[in-house]
Amino acid sequence: MKKGAVLSVALALTLACAAGAMAEETAFVPGTYESEAEGFGGPVKVALTVSDKEITDLTITGDSETPSIGGDALPKLREQLLSAQSQEIDGVSGASITSGAVREAAAAVFALARGEEPPKAEVQVPEGVVLGENEYYGEDANGANGMISVKVTVVDGVIQAIKVLEQHETPGLGTTAMLKLTDAMVKQNTVEVDSVTGATLSSSAFKRAVKQAVDQAVQP
Repeated sequence: MKKGAVLSVALALTLACAAGAMAEETAFVPGTYESEAEGFGGPVKVALTVSDKEITDLTITGDSETPSIGGDALPKLREQLLSAQSQEIDGVSGASITSGAVREAAAAVFALARGEEPPKAEVQVPEGVVLGENEYYGEDANGANGMISVKVTVVDGVIQAIKVLEQHETPGLGTTAMLKLTDAMVKQNTVEVDSVTGATLSSSAFKRAVKQAVDQAVQP
């Protein structure tokens, strides 16, 4: 190989290494990013602050989570996120719903911090469920007695109707809670309504199912 060719190859390798080093150093887009997901008792928010190279602050708040379960899990989940530098964490045993909410919110903030689009909700509509125009499907398997699934009609960002497709909740308790929540959500045009006292599990699962459906309607 001629001397000029050797120098050209060496220069190319040097530039490639330098570009790789710069890419590694610039891991994030500096700023603070926030996102939330529905936990056991209400919204769980993750706030991430980054420089171009590292995480400078990370907070998780979930004031509506059960203090001795989800509330106790939040510091552990924070440490897991910091260690993993992503939403790919094990979660905390016994606080699966809170852990799932933290993962979902963290996935969005880490994507934003890296200059990427947050992951879009992907929902598998069961066979036999027919969705019309402006209708969206949502489900949650953690009701008081299992699965709750809904069909939500959203037109121009406004919740028009919520129909329960499947539920196994206690008559007069969980079923009544879902009726009250449906009325509140449609009137207020939000899923962020208060849970029904005495029916926390049913309320939380119903809200998560409806939110899953509404998120599909409003995502780009």
